[in-house]
Amino acid sequence: MAQVGIEGVTRVIVEAARLERYQLTAASRQDFENLAITSQVQAALVMSPSFRNLGITVKVEKGEVLLSGVFAYSVPDEEIVRLARRIPGVTSVVTDFTVVRADMGEGYY
Repeated sequence: MAQVGIEGVTRVIVEAARLERYQLTAASRQDFENLAITSQVQAALVMSPSFRNLGITVKVEKGEVLLSGVFAYSVPDEEIVRLARRIPGVTSVVTDFTVVRADMGEGYY
């Protein structure tokens, strides 16, 4: 970099970014949109005092949100779904929550 200078390095990076291999494709655009929605749903869950400590897993595919988790008690599915549906780009929400009660006794697991 010392020999080329900051301007030369900047030009190399800009030119590399213009190469076809680094251009958006339909698949990479969809991946980016899925990631953006995932991040927004996760942020909404973390900002919610009711849901921030539940450790809900969020997966998104083409706007469909899958929320899953294993809990020691029943969680209010409807409220969580409502929260996720408020995020722009969410087309549907599916939950897959499992309640594993601690009082099931030995041998249950």
